Amino acid sequence: MLLLTLITGSFLAYSASYYYHQQQAVLTNLPGTNQFFTSTPFLSDLQWCFLSGHLAIRSYYTSAKSPLIWLLFLLLLWYLNLLVLYDYYEQAYPTVLLVIPAITGLILPSSQYLLSNLLFLSILIILAVQGKMGSGDVYFFILLALNFPGQTALRAFLFGSLLAIAHIIPINHFQRPKQNQEAHRHYPLLPYLYWGLNLQFWL
Repeated sequence: MLLLTLITGSFLAYSASYYYHQQQAVLTNLPGTNQFFTSTPFLSDLQWCFLSGHLAIRSYYTSAKSPLIWLLFLLLLWYLNLLVLYDYYEQAYPTVLLVIPAITGLILPSSQYLLSNLLFLSILIILAVQGKMGSGDVYFFILLALNFPGQTALRAFLFGSLLAIAHIIPINHFQRPKQNQEAHRHYPLLPYLYWGLNLQFWL
C-alpha cells in the first residue's frame, strides 16, 4: 500500500506538471508537449514528484481511518503542486487556484489550527503591504495553515526561508550586480516552502 501511495502522490505532481506545461504551450502558441516524459520541463519537475509522493505517504498515515479525508488531501496535493509550478516558472499564479485548497482547508479537521498561526500571519501581511514579499506567498502560507495541523505551516516557512537564503546568498555574493542582473532578480518562494513542508517531516 505504501508503494501505491507513493506512486499516487508522484503521479499527482506529474499530472499537475503536464497540465501546466500544456497550458503554457497553448497560451504561447508553442507545440504541445507530446514527448513530455523525456523533455526538459519534466526532468526539472522531478523534484515535485518526489516531494508529492512523500506527502501522500504522510497523509495516508494520518488519515488512514478516513478515505474521504485522504481523497481530499490528494486533491489538495494536486493544486499545491500546480501553485508551486506557477511560482517556480512565473513568480505568480492565478488566484482561482486558491479556491479548491481553501475549500479543503475548511473541510479538513486541521483548519482549527489557523488561529495558532495568526501572529506570524500578521507579520507576513505587514511585509506584503510594505512590498517586501508577494501576496501570493502569504496566501500560500494561509493554505498551509488551513490544511496542515499544528505549527506545520510555520515550520514550513522557517525551513523554506533557510533553504532560500542558503541558495540565494551565494548567487548574490559571487555575481557582480553591474555585470549580471541575475543577482537582482526575484526568486520564487513557494518551491522553497514546499521543500520546507517536506523537510520538517524528515528531521
